[in-house]
Amino acid sequence: MAAKTDISIILCTYNRASRLASVLDALAKLEAAAGLSHEILVVDNNSYDGTRAVVDAAMTARPGIRYAFESRQGLSWARNKGIEEARGGLVAFTDDDVVVDPGWLAALARAYRQHPQVGFGGKILPVWDFIPPPWFVGSGPFNMLRGGVVVGHDLGDEPLEYREGMMTPVGANMAFRREAFARHGLFRTDLGKTGKKAFFGEDAEFCGRLLRAGEKLLYLPQAVIRHPVDREKMTRRHFAVSFFNIGRSIGRRNDYPKNTVRYLGIPRYLVRMLMIQASQGFKALARGKSAEAFHHKLESLRLLGQILETFRLTSDRGSRS
Repeated sequence: MAAKTDISIILCTYNRASRLASVLDALAKLEAAAGLSHEILVVDNNSYDGTRAVVDAAMTARPGIRYAFESRQGLSWARNKGIEEARGGLVAFTDDDVVVDPGWLAALARAYRQHPQVGFGGKILPVWDFIPPPWFVGSGPFNMLRGGVVVGHDLGDEPLEYREGMMTPVGANMAFRREAFARHGLFRTDLGKTGKKAFFGEDAEFCGRLLRAGEKLLYLPQAVIRHPVDREKMTRRHFAVSFFNIGRSIGRRNDYPKNTVRYLGIPRYLVRMLMIQASQGFKALARGKSAEAFHHKLESLRLLGQILETFRLTSDRGSRS
């Protein structure tokens, strides 16, 4: 029988062999607080770039690292495989391209032992090794960090409980007690990144599901992950496509209020919001406010994605009935 452990760190990976070794080395050097044991479980999501050899070398060099393979392509499938294989009472998730703060695991371990919440989200700080393009806005009312294309999650330096309507824990730095999955199910496999397709939302959907069920989640500012920003993704086109897909993900979740007025299955208020965003975008463009105009364009694309995906799902259900 496999030995039980306290914390399982799930590291899902797809064709990142070139960076995986350094991430595993950093994770293996972490120590949990209060004497809690931990393991590192690498879930290989059908990689073909030598990932298995990197993990085998890491397992030989350091104890506490395990390997699992998930052939079904998609981050949600990989995370669910990790939950299935994990031995820990707390299941923590991070990415295969991050820089882990030395105190990350200790912060999770303290929260696991000292706080009753069913799940935790940590701070994620974007790391720039280049100057952002002039059209990118990283703060203020037109902040593009909130879309999730550049991975970041910073709610300040004090712990606080998440509430509905807030930005919830992000997949690169989140952890849940095992009973959360037993009570509320796993990550939805129709959401989340698949291969190189930039889909979104399985982490937000799961956290929203927990909050709506009355569960409590806690933000941990001391659990810090640094996430490199991908220079190749810093284009207007990539942001536009990503925001449209974010909208599709939200539409696919279909968790609108029950009393929402709909036309052809589409919540009426989404159409109204799209018209407002588009109007504000044109006005900003006319005033020469390019950053503001681009913000409204992205929000319009997000809403358009929601509307089209909601309509598609409604049409699919109608054709099957």
